Amino acid sequence: MNARLKFDTVSCEPHALVTRAQVQLSSGSTHRTGVATGLTATVTPLQIVAEATIDAVQGFIQRVDIILDSVAEVSAGQRPLIVVTMGLRDTRGKVMLAGTAVLNGDPYASVAKAVLHGLNRRIASLQ
Repeated sequence: MNARLKFDTVSCEPHALVTRAQVQLSSGSTHRTGVATGLTATVTPLQIVAEATIDAVQGFIQRVDIILDSVAEVSAGQRPLIVVTMGLRDTRGKVMLAGTAVLNGDPYASVAKAVLHGLNRRIASLQ
């Protein structure tokens, strides 16, 4: 399997009570879809997209726990960025990771790409 995961598609449906997100990732010809839902009053759509992305990643690497820590939009220079922080626990212990992506129009795609940015460096050692 190609070590790096690639972002394919994202959809997010925020509703009055529940927000649902679905993210598709691929590695070569293998595709995995992650899904997450959450109460709209307690979590943001960006957090739900990050959780769905993590769910898709765990379809490729089941032996680790990935816990979302935070999702934020920050300003750096002239462009806004999405920053995602996560905790990753495997047999060697726990490590905090961060990923970033430039916010280019679609905030949901930027969140998924930021999650992958933070995790793709570790994927090869986790398979």
